[in-house]
Amino acid sequence: MFAQKIDDVSDLMAKQQWDKAKDAVDKFLAVEKNAKNADGWYYKAHIYNTISKDEKFKSLVEDGRMESFNAYKKYLESDPKAIRGTLEQHVLLFDIYNGYFDQAAKNFNDKVYDKAADNFKKALTIEEFIAGKNFIYNNFSFPSFDTSLVQNIALSSYQAKNEDEAVIWYQKLADRKIAGKEYMEVYQFLVEYYNKKKDMPNREKYIQLGRELYPANDYWCIVELDDVDETDKKKLFAKYDELLGGKCGERYTLLFNYSVEMFNYAYMSDSKPAEYKDIQGKIESTLKKAIELNSTPEANMLMARHFYNMIYDLQDQQRAIKGTKPEDIKKKNEFKTLMIAKADILLPYAQKAYDIYDAKTNMRPVEKGNFKIITGILADAYDLKGDKAKSETYNKKKDSIE
Repeated sequence: MFAQKIDDVSDLMAKQQWDKAKDAVDKFLAVEKNAKNADGWYYKAHIYNTISKDEKFKSLVEDGRMESFNAYKKYLESDPKAIRGTLEQHVLLFDIYNGYFDQAAKNFNDKVYDKAADNFKKALTIEEFIAGKNFIYNNFSFPSFDTSLVQNIALSSYQAKNEDEAVIWYQKLADRKIAGKEYMEVYQFLVEYYNKKKDMPNREKYIQLGRELYPANDYWCIVELDDVDETDKKKLFAKYDELLGGKCGERYTLLFNYSVEMFNYAYMSDSKPAEYKDIQGKIESTLKKAIELNSTPEANMLMARHFYNMIYDLQDQQRAIKGTKPEDIKKKNEFKTLMIAKADILLPYAQKAYDIYDAKTNMRPVEKGNFKIITGILADAYDLKGDKAKSETYNKKKDSIE
């Protein structure tokens, strides 16, 4: 009776009558004395995996692949030698993995991210089982830790707006110190996640890991500025000084951002700050360091604007002299000399920014705006120096920038 029943399952499989084969194997394994029959579990694994791929029958089981996987594990428990599986190099397990991975990839491409994450996780479950058993198919074996698959799970979870799930998988990568250009954002995500959670120990942990693995990236320094209220300029500037004088050393981005903060504080406030002169000196010294590290058009332009504002200050002082006495005229001329001296310092920075923008063949709108500003500064500086020809040239160029 037993032989006839298991043979019936085999015959139905051979006829590809998968719905009937499913019922037959389920009834066979439901009998207590058959519960440890290796052939029964082996057949069930094959039947359920086939059903999971067949559009006609896949609705018979909610998750045929996982049922197949669980049945195959029962088969291995029932037959420690796993003769059938060994002869096939346990191909069924690899096929179940491929089924989950392919479905997950399709879900991701279709932007069904929650299902993508679920199927990638199931693929990982199968993969880890195969790797744990040291099974090899046609010389292929899975790694002990699959960084790409773990990243797929994390990214799918993140895209599904499930950050609490994504962080679990990103941590698996970060805690192993997985590095490479494509993994840098993993550490940044963890820092930002724990920053939002006000979990400072974990935030600091991943800042340190990020700094260790990506020492050239400025992010690990800049993120610490989030600890300071940006409206409190004294504390903000003190934090910049602390970072630049300590673990972050001299970084272009940090220096440039600090210069912008000081520039806006000095020149864009409703009134001049009490420490106006000191801030002006700090802007110049900080920008010089930034330009030494990276002579960008933005940094050169900011320096030019800084000296342009200093010329304005001198003009205000010159205009405040209302008298016409010789000593008044002498004082006005002294201010004019000082303004020309500032223009001479300004010009190389302005010209550097101008040359970089002028060489660009395709400028973004913000770059065009900067190009127009710096061209106007050059025109005004040459006008101040009395070079009308150059001033006119730059004014024409400014008018041509659209």
